[in-house]
Amino acid sequence: MNAAASILDNNLSSALIVEDDADWDVSLKTQLTQFALGSQHLLNAPTSSEPLSPYGDGWDMVWLGHCAQDPPSKPLARFFIADDTTIASAGRRWGLWSPEEALTDDLPRNHTIRVVYRSAGSVCSYAYALSYTGAQKILYHLSYSHFDGPFDVGQAGLCKRGRKGEIDFSYVGVYPGLIHAAFVENDIVYDPTKPRKEREKEKGTPTAPNLVFGVRMNVFRMIEGKELVGRWRGEEEVGDMEMWFDEGKGE
Repeated sequence: MNAAASILDNNLSSALIVEDDADWDVSLKTQLTQFALGSQHLLNAPTSSEPLSPYGDGWDMVWLGHCAQDPPSKPLARFFIADDTTIASAGRRWGLWSPEEALTDDLPRNHTIRVVYRSAGSVCSYAYALSYTGAQKILYHLSYSHFDGPFDVGQAGLCKRGRKGEIDFSYVGVYPGLIHAAFVENDIVYDPTKPRKEREKEKGTPTAPNLVFGVRMNVFRMIEGKELVGRWRGEEEVGDMEMWFDEGKGE
């Protein structure tokens, strides 16, 4: 709520709010370029004029980091990147639930597809952006109006009501998410993709299970100009890897 209020107090057109334990891929700038194309496509941005925001005009919130996302509403409008090597393999992803089957059931099942779409909401607010009008609506619906539940559940409720046309709230999401929480217990890191009883704790650098080239595990390599290390892709947990992206397509 304080972040939303700060957007209004400082007359900001938009702001990205990120939890302090978040991690993201070293290629986030390229990922956001693709996401921006997808967001513009979903918001029907005219190709003849440049939008004020790189993500298109008219959005209230974009949810970039989450631990679950609801399936899409029908008819499905989407923008997908078909071969994104910064996506963790299916067995190495962690989340409360997944909309993948509903999003990609008519596409090749190679588990390297990232989809930008307008879902009915997400859970966990690892990272999200609010526009000025989005901050106004968040404060009204989740503060001025009576609401006493978890903040991310309140956000998801606004997304769902906006998707149904009950309120004016425009939301764009992405699956898999671009930003995730890094799982850390002091100096101990564990693998959250394994069942709780089978998790083996080991010392190491905290990393997020859904990222391949996480910044936290590569920051010193980036400073020293060394080759990046990736994990969670295919059967290989750790190793030197290459990354590439296909050009996204809208439907």
